[in-house]
Amino acid sequence: MRNFVKSIYKGVLLFAAISVATVSNAQDYDLNNYKFRYQKYRGLSFDFSLSSGGRQEFNNSQNVKDSSEVYQNNGTNNNGFRIMPTYFLYENTDKLQRSTSISVEEDFVGTFSKQRVPGTLDSRKTGSNILNITYSTNNRFYTGNRFKYFYFYSRNGIDLNSSSYKGKSNIGVDSKSKGQSVGYSNNTNVSYGFGTGRLEYVTDAVQAMFIAENLNLIGKETLTNNQIEKVAQGITQIRNARYLDYRIGYKTQLTMLDSILQANGISGEKSIAYFTVLSDNWLYANRIGRFSGARWTHFINVNDDYHFVKSNSYSKSVSEDYYYNVYQSANPKITLNTSYSNSTQKSLHVERSYGFNVRGGIVYNHIQEASVNQSSTPINKDSLKLGIGSEWMMAEVYLGGNYSYLFQSNTRNYFTVNIYPSITYRTRLPKYSGSSTYHARVIEPNLVMSATYYHWFSPNLAINGNFNIGTNNNQFSDAFDENWHVKGQRINPYYNLFVGVVYQLF
Repeated sequence: MRNFVKSIYKGVLLFAAISVATVSNAQDYDLNNYKFRYQKYRGLSFDFSLSSGGRQEFNNSQNVKDSSEVYQNNGTNNNGFRIMPTYFLYENTDKLQRSTSISVEEDFVGTFSKQRVPGTLDSRKTGSNILNITYSTNNRFYTGNRFKYFYFYSRNGIDLNSSSYKGKSNIGVDSKSKGQSVGYSNNTNVSYGFGTGRLEYVTDAVQAMFIAENLNLIGKETLTNNQIEKVAQGITQIRNARYLDYRIGYKTQLTMLDSILQANGISGEKSIAYFTVLSDNWLYANRIGRFSGARWTHFINVNDDYHFVKSNSYSKSVSEDYYYNVYQSANPKITLNTSYSNSTQKSLHVERSYGFNVRGGIVYNHIQEASVNQSSTPINKDSLKLGIGSEWMMAEVYLGGNYSYLFQSNTRNYFTVNIYPSITYRTRLPKYSGSSTYHARVIEPNLVMSATYYHWFSPNLAINGNFNIGTNNNQFSDAFDENWHVKGQRINPYYNLFVGVVYQLF
């Protein structure tokens, strides 16, 4: 009896060992260990999307001296259409990790807003045509586990805007206006610094695991971890090759993939099912970039946000008014930053990422403005000269975090959820500020949550949807002299919905 029990026990152990070996060979390859650095991928995509968004803003301020209070309730809805072609490049070698993109974005946006102040109501309709050209490059130059960091971003835009307005005061006087404006904006970021650690590009290993999983389902042999690694390395090298003729490229790359499998002793028997697995995974399994690792980056950042707007409007209430305005603002900022990023492949289907950024620095704002308001007479626009409207300098401290969860159920679908909490504190430096109505001290707690879904229904065409909700809040305190001390808060919840298609040319 004892021998019989021992035999059963040994049999169970043997069966468990065989089962674990089989499952481990197919499933226990750790994507976080893939560190093959020979990627140089480029592509061109077109994004066509419809958008809808809205926000509600509640403002409340009180004068501490005389207890007077002002309350406002502003609501805004907008709808738009966007066309955005983008060229992108990703390089990953032992000594360099670089991502570069160039995009041209054309937005057509219609906005409807209502503002309610006690005793008044006004509504506005706005149509905008916005053109933006954006270039960015993010570079890390490695020596072992350490790197030097350089980042450059520039976004240049032209905004053509037409608007109409209707308002009604508490004494029953109606007013209306129409106007046009043209504006130019530039936002430029330059960062330089150093860091340690790396986020490894593991998308090719994900693709190899999908191939292994599908081959196992059609009855082929189970791939070992070493075979998965070799196939992934082969995929990396094949994807570096680009062909102007997609048909030639597809056939050549599929032949190369088959050769790599054969060289590693995989699927000696050819069949329709075998080539279907290779074809399907080659076309779809690399649609989303996946990364693994941890990284610290310490850098100095210089940013400038510049706007120039000319507007011309006509309004009528009790009398006719013509209004012309020229506005220019520059908002340079210099900060010291520390950021941490961590991404882990929990399985073939799940990626989890998180991180944070801490910065502190100086923000300067310089506004110049000129305007003229005349009744029933033409305006001499040439006589307008920009003058100093206001300027101020503030110290800023920022702490922000991010959490991302990605679920890739199969090669055609993936879903991500992102959470971005942050808090900013700014205090004005009176010694370096001129005349200003900007808040002396501001605390801004913010929270943004978003969800994104992609479905690739052809190798080059996907439908995507993005929904995000958030709130931009602040609490402020102004104390310019002993007779004027104002405190207030703003609550600004909003939502945005984007639905569109993405066409990836190559």
